Amino acid sequence: MKIIGKFSIRSLVVGIFLLVLLFYVLAPYVWLVIQSFVSYEHLSMSVPQFFPETFLNYLRLAGLVKPGGIYQMNVPPGVQYVGISILHSFAVSSTSTLIAIFLGSLSAYTFAKMKFRGSGRMLTTTIGLRMLPVTSVIIPIFILMNTLQLMDSLIGLIIVYTSMLIPYNILMLTSFFETIPSDLDDAARVDGCSRFQSLISVIMPLASPGLVAVAIFDFLIAWNEFFVALILTRSGASYTLPVIISMFTNVPQMIPYDYMITAGVVGSLPPLILSIVFSKYIVKGLTAGAIK
Repeated sequence: MKIIGKFSIRSLVVGIFLLVLLFYVLAPYVWLVIQSFVSYEHLSMSVPQFFPETFLNYLRLAGLVKPGGIYQMNVPPGVQYVGISILHSFAVSSTSTLIAIFLGSLSAYTFAKMKFRGSGRMLTTTIGLRMLPVTSVIIPIFILMNTLQLMDSLIGLIIVYTSMLIPYNILMLTSFFETIPSDLDDAARVDGCSRFQSLISVIMPLASPGLVAVAIFDFLIAWNEFFVALILTRSGASYTLPVIISMFTNVPQMIPYDYMITAGVVGSLPPLILSIVFSKYIVKGLTAGAIK
């Protein structure tokens, strides 16, 4: 009985802690979703509205319904680019992720399976590059993109995002590739495979959980990136969603809470869906990379 009693008390304490933690994590997002269905009139009141009431905010954000009366003043600049900015963010994030995964895999395979003089220092240097804050290199990036005439273009963003992701990918994928026995790689070489063929046909399939986990994190980093996109984009031809949302604060008459909250929910959906769909692979990938 004592053991059962202790076990019950311990389970109760753990359960309460997990419930509090779950509430702490989910409450802000749930509140954001609820408020996205609340009209601007109630959003601007001192007493909050706790229940959803309308889809009008989403219709206004999509441009299907125009606000009337005095609420015409709270239409933020750039709202007409919301749809295209979502496509831009998706294109830039997915393309940068694919390129960074491929190039990062080549380098990670080299560090993990081809030991050579100075490889440890090179890996450390590569990791150190990832630790540099973007603000310290944004001026050289700006000058380089301007010289190459890649300002205000999706290609310029893809190049910069890929360069930001590759060091992170090398760090993570090297640990994943090191968990794969070298005997498999050697057997593939004996059978006539080149280094590249061994990487593609043996190493990468075995490291697929790690690749998926790293790819999801890459996508999330690129999707949420704001500072570089703000500096390198100038028009609707290349605006990403974080830049558009930041423009919603430039309304002097009335703060567009409805547009800001609704756009925040829309922008959170792709990363949320990816995390839910591939949660199993994320856990497997991180676990595999933690054990050598």
